[in-house]
Amino acid sequence: MKKYLFILPILLTLGCESLFNSSLDNFEVKTLETVPNNEFTSDLLYKASPGENFHFSSLKEVKYLLLSLQTKGVSLEAAWYREGSPSCGMLAVVVPTTLVVQLTERNDADKLPEAFDYVEKNEPILICPTHVKKLIPK
Repeated sequence: MKKYLFILPILLTLGCESLFNSSLDNFEVKTLETVPNNEFTSDLLYKASPGENFHFSSLKEVKYLLLSLQTKGVSLEAAWYREGSPSCGMLAVVVPTTLVVQLTERNDADKLPEAFDYVEKNEPILICPTHVKKLIPK
């Protein structure tokens, strides 16, 4: 009996991971070739880029991050993810990886990680608003 007890944590981990992975499907993902001007009209927008203590570099990691925000009680309306690249079309400008979230409740801003900054009105949100993934909670 004792020799089988070491398998229990592995089974529990795999069960939790598959449950967590199925939760990643709770986001509808749309690819926007160009982000329309009216996309960022809310006054509840917050922007983050990966930093020293804040990492995301793939769509899957962004989904994990958004899911963890939801489990902390953050009400998300939508999110936009722009993967970094060495250029923006024909322009040789470095495009940083960026994540923008739109909250439904202003009070939820306190629950966001420190890496998120409030987006002021008329502030440029994305340096290169092309090939952006829009994630909408289902």
